[in-house]
Amino acid sequence: MDITKEYSVVRDGVGMFDLSGTAKFFVTGDDAEAFLEETATCSIEMIEDGMGANTLFLREDGTIVAMCSIFRDEDRFIIFTVDEKRNELGQWLNSHNNDGDVLIQDKSDELGLLSILGYKAQPLTIEIAGDDIIAIPYMGFDENPETRSKIFRVGGTGEIEYRFLVDKSQVDALGSEILEKGAPLGISLCSNQILDSLMVEMKSVNQLKDIERDTNAVQAGLVWMIDFGKSSFIGRDAVVEQKENLDKRLLVLACEQGDKVPENARVSIQDSPVGYVVNQCFSKRLNQDLLMAYVDETFGWVGVEFDIETENNGIRTATAVSSPTFVTRSVEGEAS
Repeated sequence: MDITKEYSVVRDGVGMFDLSGTAKFFVTGDDAEAFLEETATCSIEMIEDGMGANTLFLREDGTIVAMCSIFRDEDRFIIFTVDEKRNELGQWLNSHNNDGDVLIQDKSDELGLLSILGYKAQPLTIEIAGDDIIAIPYMGFDENPETRSKIFRVGGTGEIEYRFLVDKSQVDALGSEILEKGAPLGISLCSNQILDSLMVEMKSVNQLKDIERDTNAVQAGLVWMIDFGKSSFIGRDAVVEQKENLDKRLLVLACEQGDKVPENARVSIQDSPVGYVVNQCFSKRLNQDLLMAYVDETFGWVGVEFDIETENNGIRTATAVSSPTFVTRSVEGEAS
């Protein structure tokens, strides 16, 4: 199935994604909470059992080791991040685990992860896992005996999303059941490639494309993942200073279709460079190209027009737009 069809499957129906490559860490021990409180940017003590939070792990200079979600599961914590950050995050966590009773276990190869995502995700999940899933709040999870999994309610695409954490040996069987019961709803197995386009439309940061080695959380617009009320966490002093001295910010720029925009294309105003493009996609819903770009703080506002260089040395005009760029049917449905 091509990307255009996969897009419609999710935005107007429901798709299944195999996210088993996601990195998964279990953190346990009497000092696990204290350890994570000192290393993660969110407030760990405020996470109740069965709930989670989006968080960052930062270097001392405020740059980002990894964007993660972290959940409290009784006496342990479960951390998820993208597969490409698995080794770096695992090494970073272990390098800071010097004292106390803390065990960090990489469960990435033992556990699979399937996602049901889209406008019709909830009725399909009810069909598979039962009515109890309705009670799972956003960033919450629950044990589900019907699927022998933990079901997480998450989302970064503007659509309803449930993720099933299961033993790796159960992934194929559960995936087949999802596709069978989802057939009347038009479900398809979708490639993970489409997720980036869905995220750009919502201005959900893709840490592999939108965050460079020297990018800090403030520039990437991720301060909402940081609890500045905490007196201490690794990188706190740096990120506080960066918040007070912001030099560039990440924007979504919209433009009509035209000549191809190259990687790291220059963003200008009246021939003066003011930024660069880091990510781009075509939005079928808007019938426009969307660009994720870092621009100088002075010009980092919705409504500002920019010139974007193209591969043939031409110029395309793009306008900074608010996010999300549109309201999805999932959100409309939940609001009604």
